[in-house]
This record gives sequence, C-alpha cells and structure tokens, in this order.
Amino acid sequence: MREVAGHYPNITVLVTFGYSITRPRKGEKDRSESDYGLWADFLDGMLSACAPATRIVDAYENSYGYRRAEQFERAYRTIHEQALSWTGGRRPTAITSKPASASGWTTLE
Repeated sequence: MREVAGHYPNITVLVTFGYSITRPRKGEKDRSESDYGLWADFLDGMLSACAPATRIVDAYENSYGYRRAEQFERAYRTIHEQALSWTGGRRPTAITSKPASASGWTTLE
C-alpha cells in the first residue's frame, strides 16, 4: 500500500469485505479459526501504510440486496463501530479515520 500511495496519494481503494468478514462465526473461539481471520491483519497493514489522502472503502458486499434504511444504518454502524473489535490489533485507531463505507455501491458518508 505504501508503494501504491507513493504513486497515487489520493487513491480510493474499494474492498468488497472489510473487517466484518474476519469476526468469529458460531462455533469459532476467535478469528484464528475464521477462514478470513488474517484479512484483519492485512487491512491493518493497508491502513497503517496509507497516505493522508488515501481512502479505503468497505463496500460491505452483504448489503447489495438491502432495501430498507435500517439495514443500511446497521451496516454503517457495523463498519464504523463494531469493526474496532475485529481489527488485527495493531492499528485500531486507524479504522476510525480512514475507512469510508459503502453499501450496495451507495456511499453512506
């Protein structure tokens, strides 16, 4: 990400799934048992290497079928509030300042 941001400091990177895919599912004791558990560490690394103008957008792919406002509001809260507990642990404060959120390709900011 540092190399990308060096060439394109104001780039916007869209990820189809953010931290929410790394949370432990039923029967998993923690994210080490999750199929996407390492994704949190990868995202932490991306966030820590971003230029100040770089944006990471969590597209929250599960929301593509949403139709009601409360569904989008819940997705927004998941991305901006709950995701703090699903980071890899190295840069939890970066998530509050860097990621934007989009649901069904509709920006929620």
